[in-house]
Amino acid sequence: MMVSLGTYLDELFKVSGRAPPTPRASTRATAPPSESLPAEAYVVHSKTHNATQLAAPFFAIPLPDGRLCVTDYGNHAIRVLAADGTVLLSIGRQGRNAGELTAPLGIALSTAHELYVADEADRVQLLDCEGAAQRTFGLSTSACGASHVAHAPLAWLPHGGAYCSAELPRPRVLQPGELNEPNPAMSAPRMASQSAPGRRLRQPYGVALGPAGRLYVSDRGHHRIACFASGGEFAFGFGERGSAPGELYDPRGLAVHARQVWVADTCNHRVSVFSLRGRPIRQIGRFGEGPAQFKHPVGVVLAADLLLVSEYTGGRVQVLTPLGVFLQVVTSPFGGACLGAIGGGNTSGVDASAWQVTVSDTASRLHVLTIVRRGAWPAAEPPLSAAEAEGGGAFAMAPAHDVRVEARARHEALKRTREGRIQMALLSSDYHGVVGSLTKDDVAVLVPQAETHAHAYPELYSLPPARPADKLMAEFDQHIGGRTPQLGPPH
Repeated sequence: MMVSLGTYLDELFKVSGRAPPTPRASTRATAPPSESLPAEAYVVHSKTHNATQLAAPFFAIPLPDGRLCVTDYGNHAIRVLAADGTVLLSIGRQGRNAGELTAPLGIALSTAHELYVADEADRVQLLDCEGAAQRTFGLSTSACGASHVAHAPLAWLPHGGAYCSAELPRPRVLQPGELNEPNPAMSAPRMASQSAPGRRLRQPYGVALGPAGRLYVSDRGHHRIACFASGGEFAFGFGERGSAPGELYDPRGLAVHARQVWVADTCNHRVSVFSLRGRPIRQIGRFGEGPAQFKHPVGVVLAADLLLVSEYTGGRVQVLTPLGVFLQVVTSPFGGACLGAIGGGNTSGVDASAWQVTVSDTASRLHVLTIVRRGAWPAAEPPLSAAEAEGGGAFAMAPAHDVRVEARARHEALKRTREGRIQMALLSSDYHGVVGSLTKDDVAVLVPQAETHAHAYPELYSLPPARPADKLMAEFDQHIGGRTPQLGPPH
């Protein structure tokens, strides 16, 4: 679904808190009803837990009875909190043996009430409801107590990507906007070994359960997603360091939804979407502070047909449709703090409006957001293609992808629709690329709409001298015929 320029600007003014200017003419272009987005809020702030009894709470899952299951990163434990923030239950103690935890990170809860926990011992453990280890994923051997070489803590400075080594300071409650060096959202990925990683994990971060009990893990140190079968065997991995489609750079938050794998591709400043077997489907977002743009996204969750993304240095949660159309931004409860992982759960099991999500920040707080349903609801995703829905049956290593072939196929698919051609034009690096992406019919439709909006909001535009539409069309005819004139900036 494409959003008109007028709707996009309205969203920008809404985010900035400033009132939009009054149009000078009554001919302001508006989006067709089918493209209009509902103005009601999708996500509202419910409560904030100032979790002073925890040390850098990292990830939380809302439970059906209103409690929260939280990884207490600094205390090397998992806590269950009551609705008022009181600690009801603690699981685990510090250590690297079976059932012990070393700075726990992402967690996933199975239907059998078992917990999958990633920690900084480079593993994922399956714990039963009493905290006993049932299985370990990601070590070079099957032994839960495999030896591990401790590593010096590394701090990642978001503004420059710098690394530094220091002893971990004693955990303390931070003020909004302060940076917490021991917080896992700031640690830099260690360099992966030159050999193939195989089943071994290096700095696992997020975990998510897929069909048939398969476990997906964001393997930060190897810049990939690792997949394990339900019995614990390594199945395959996909992704490598880079920014091309199918490549990842410091993957963190992870979700499996609608037979797709959604990854917070942190240092690529985007959300990357894959099939269950690792075939790249699409990328959502790019670096920036505007709608559907990200600054170090670290958490991703899908709830009630919405995509929610938490940004570390952006300090906000964005709400989008699963196809990447911006709906809402949430900033008010965070007070400028850097954000961490985001988790979600249906608190009623039936009513979509009872969905809640939790997001942590660097001030040792947990924020609970509630998804509300008012008025229209975003349309469901289109049916999955065979490539997107792949992943059933026995495991097999994903074949190597020819990125150039896939890029050409995507280009051809975009050319078939006006929305796709507009998307190609928006991604073009120069004016010739913009004009070359559009057809004559596209220009005939878009130019009058752009001119109307420009005259309604002149303070938003730096307009060139007025040029009649027929002259523009004549220049476009010359371009199509190979007689490209000297073109000025886009009109």
